[in-house]
Amino acid sequence: MNAEERKRRNSDVMRLHLAGATYQQIADTVGLKSVSSVHRIVQLELAGGALRRAGLADTALYQERAERLFQAHWGAALRGDHRSAEICYRILEQQLRVSRLDACGDVASVAGDDPEDELASYRKRYARKDA
Repeated sequence: MNAEERKRRNSDVMRLHLAGATYQQIADTVGLKSVSSVHRIVQLELAGGALRRAGLADTALYQERAERLFQAHWGAALRGDHRSAEICYRILEQQLRVSRLDACGDVASVAGDDPEDELASYRKRYARKDA
């Protein structure tokens, strides 16, 4: 394998990793013989700054995976699946919270985001009637 092919393969590995594929799925897709090879490539790419140079490593990984999870549940939510609708709602809520934090630059400045109140509300809403 020449340098250009290796670069293309490593790019495919990182694209699949960001999309949330398992190391085994990545190995099968790109034709690597072991998951340890995939792990090594991912670690080298991250350490080499492939994504870090752009300053997006953690953010891109989070956004890509959240988007895939949202897409997986959106259709079921539209068909009336309550659990999928709840998952989609929570993903959207979390994205809104993150965008507010980005806009404000400060966790304390986001109004109405008290985790203790949210947890108490959740417990109250889903408390078992027989308990």
